[in-house]
Amino acid sequence: MQFLYSVLGFILAIGILVTIHEFGHFWVARRAGVKVHRFSVGFGKPLKIWRRENDETEYVLAAIPLGGYVKMLDERVEEVAEEDRHRAFNRQSLGKRTAIVAAGPLANFLFAIVAMWGLYVVGVQDHPTLIGEVREDSIAAQAGVQPGERIVAIDERKVYGWQDTQLYLIHRMFQKKPVLFTLEDEANGTSRQVELPLGQLDSNVISRGVLIQGLGILPAPMSNVIAEVVAGKPAQVAGLKGGDEIVQIGYKPIADWNQLVTTVTALPGESLSLSYQRDGQLHSVLMPVGSVEYEGKSYGQIGVYPLRHSFSTGPLEGLIKSVDYTWRFTVVSLWSLGKMITRDVSSDNLSGPITIANMAGTTVQRGFDDFVTFLVVISISLGLINLLPIPVLDGGHLMYFAIEAIKGSPVSEKAMVLGQQIGIAMLLLLMSLAFYNDIIRLIS
Repeated sequence: MQFLYSVLGFILAIGILVTIHEFGHFWVARRAGVKVHRFSVGFGKPLKIWRRENDETEYVLAAIPLGGYVKMLDERVEEVAEEDRHRAFNRQSLGKRTAIVAAGPLANFLFAIVAMWGLYVVGVQDHPTLIGEVREDSIAAQAGVQPGERIVAIDERKVYGWQDTQLYLIHRMFQKKPVLFTLEDEANGTSRQVELPLGQLDSNVISRGVLIQGLGILPAPMSNVIAEVVAGKPAQVAGLKGGDEIVQIGYKPIADWNQLVTTVTALPGESLSLSYQRDGQLHSVLMPVGSVEYEGKSYGQIGVYPLRHSFSTGPLEGLIKSVDYTWRFTVVSLWSLGKMITRDVSSDNLSGPITIANMAGTTVQRGFDDFVTFLVVISISLGLINLLPIPVLDGGHLMYFAIEAIKGSPVSEKAMVLGQQIGIAMLLLLMSLAFYNDIIRLIS
C-alpha cells in the first residue's frame, strides 16, 4: 500500500507541477504571438490528442507522466513558411524570448504563493510554539529562555507554529545574524524579549532542526492521541487507527507524545506490548518495531503521527506570509545548494525521485493540506532548479540570452551544442548523486 501511495502520489505531483510549469511557457508564448504546435503533458506515445475549436495547438496526454513540453514554431528545427516566420520563436525579440523561457519557472513560484495563501487562509496544520524543555548549556539556556514560555514573535514577526519558526530561523542562520525572540509566559501573562545568536551554529544543523539541535529548545509535550497511521507500518498492521490514545508500552505508562517517541525510538527491531484506548475501552496489542537509520544510528519507528493544531490568517496577511514563505524557502534552498558545493553542508541532504515519491505517498495519506505543502516545496525546488545556469535547462537558455544582450548577437550554434553536452553531463552527475542518496536511504 505504501508503494502504491508513493507511485500514485509521485505521478499526481509531477503531473500537476509539470503542467503548471509548461503552461507558463505556453501562456506567455501565445501572448507574444508565437505559434505553438503542441502542449504535451508527459513524454512518449500519446494516449489522447485533442484540439479546441479555432485553436491551432495540439493538446496531448502522453504515456510517460514524468515531464512535458511545449513545442513552438522555430526555424532552427523545421522549415517555416514565409507567412509564418514572424510567429517563429527564434524571430522574436530578445525580451519576448526571455519572457517565454522565464515563464515556466515563474509559474512554479506563482503556484507556490497561491497554494500557500490558500492554506494560510483555510488553516495550516502545525505544532504550537509552547516550549517544553530547554537543554542545559544550550544557546537558549544561556540566553535565559524558560520552559513554559511561548514563542509569539521573532524579530517582531508573528509566528504561528513550529515549522513556520524553523524556516525563518534557517534563513537568519545563513545570514549569520542574531534573532530577537518575543516570549510570552501564559501563567502570569507577561512577555519579554531575548536575543539568541545564530552565527555560531554549524550549517549541518539544518538537517537536524535549528530549534532542537541548534538552540536547544524542545516543544511542549503533545497529546498521546494518534492523528494518523502510516499504511504498511507496524501500527497500521496491528490495527491502530487515528483517534486511539496510547496509554502504556510494556509496564511503562505513556502520558504524552514525547514519552511515546522516547520509548519507541529506543527499541529498533524489537517487539513491544502496547495498550491504547478506543471509544472508552482499553485494548492491548503486541507489535514489532520498525527501524530507521539516521547518522549511523538505528531508531525505532511504528508509523504514527500526533495531533496538530490549525492556524489561519486573514486574506491579506495570508498573502504576505505566502510570499514571505516562498521567498525564504527559495533563498534557503539556494544557500543550501551553495553550501553543498563548498562542502559546508553534507550532500547527503540531496534527494532524488525515490525520496520524493516516498514523501508524496506519505503526504497523500496524511491529508490534503500536507500534500499541498509538499507540492509547494517541490514546485519551488522545480522552479529554482530550472533557473540554474545549466545548458538544457531554462536557466541555461536565459544565460545564452544574457550573453546575446552583452555581445549584441546570438550565441553560435557550435557553442550552444558544446554547452548542451556540458549541461547534460552536469545533470547526469547531479542525478547520479541524488539516486545514490535515495538508494542508501532505501537500504537503511
